Amino acid sequence: MSFDSALASALIKCFDQQGDFIVVVLEDTGSEDSSEEGPPRKRQKVAAEFRVWSKLLGAWSDVFTAMFTHDFKEKAEMKLEIKGFTVPAVAAFLRFFYSGNLQADAGNLIEISSLADKYAIPPLQDICAKRIDTDLTPESACEVFQVADRLGSATAKERALKCICKSPHISLANGFMLSPPLLNEVLSSEALCIDDFTLGKLILGWSNSPAAKVREIDVGALFKQHVQIAALTEDQYGKFKSLAEHVGQGELVTDMWSQCKRGTSTTNLFATIWKMYATQFRDVNHRPPFLGFWLNLIPSQASFAKGTTRNYYHMNLLERIARTDDNMSLGTNDEMEWMTPHHGIYISGVSFCKTLPTGSHVQVFASSDHCTWHMLVDSQVHDALHMDERAVVPCSSKDCAKWFKLRVHAGTYDDNSLFLHGIVLVK
Repeated sequence: MSFDSALASALIKCFDQQGDFIVVVLEDTGSEDSSEEGPPRKRQKVAAEFRVWSKLLGAWSDVFTAMFTHDFKEKAEMKLEIKGFTVPAVAAFLRFFYSGNLQADAGNLIEISSLADKYAIPPLQDICAKRIDTDLTPESACEVFQVADRLGSATAKERALKCICKSPHISLANGFMLSPPLLNEVLSSEALCIDDFTLGKLILGWSNSPAAKVREIDVGALFKQHVQIAALTEDQYGKFKSLAEHVGQGELVTDMWSQCKRGTSTTNLFATIWKMYATQFRDVNHRPPFLGFWLNLIPSQASFAKGTTRNYYHMNLLERIARTDDNMSLGTNDEMEWMTPHHGIYISGVSFCKTLPTGSHVQVFASSDHCTWHMLVDSQVHDALHMDERAVVPCSSKDCAKWFKLRVHAGTYDDNSLFLHGIVLVK
């Protein structure tokens, strides 16, 4: 054991044993104190007290040094009251002064980081920032998300939300523990990487949790608000119905299913529309145009259709690109829009025929009216798209979409095709 480690080990044994300064942790009792003038305030009680040495705190923090050298209340009373933080977080925060080591779980890290910011302790701030990045897991993300929101830590909250959205099937297993506004924020997030079938099973599964029952979670209302049942196949609906009946939500699911229009399951919307067209007009010599009534391509560059020579693509090749029999290429800041005038889709997933180039940044959006767009894919978030050509990014369907947009923010979109999965409807 090194000298520094031995010293830290010896000092930590002195924590809360003696000291000239008391740190008091206060917590709300849940009742209101109306004895004083002004609006009622929450009654507070002492949750814990810690005895520490003021000189030690001051050696770490200029804020504490100022507190002990100027005429502050804390200097006169030799006591500091801390509100809005849990006892384990404050204990770990104070232990750091004795050992220089931080022992805390992911949930407490956010609180300790806020304390380090409040009392200006740069070494602890750095440790917390690194630990938050490395310790944040799908299992702990909801806890971190809630704590970060309570403490107003926007950066930590954003990191936690990204973690939840990347692995919601893990993170949201106990998502009902979030406060209703935060749960709604997560379930409404465009970045939530989950399809309606998986999301619906997850929400219905909360009905079996005793903890969810204690919190009086309205599973039916959450299901109705956030699950687009029209995005399901017949087989998926059958599984839903069985699960819903088991947890007492069978009537709700059956009623929602009876009100939605049936469609055709697809893993490639544009190819499916082409198949509908080819089936209706079997004589290849007497077919009306495919581009126009069935599908429209709207590139952001007028020169999009230029081939490798000076000539531009023949209309037949554009048609092949539209139905994904041929691939297309776009450069940085280029966009491509698709519009299906007489068909719509409840999207359940997005994939590409090839992996996206490393370093490229591609986003895909959908809209029902060309006014309100919601993002389906962001390749900076869904990094599997850069590694696996079979990767399908699951998406929850906001509405029956008929407008689609692919935007290249950086890099290129080389010789590739976009595949939209879901339920196709004739509008």
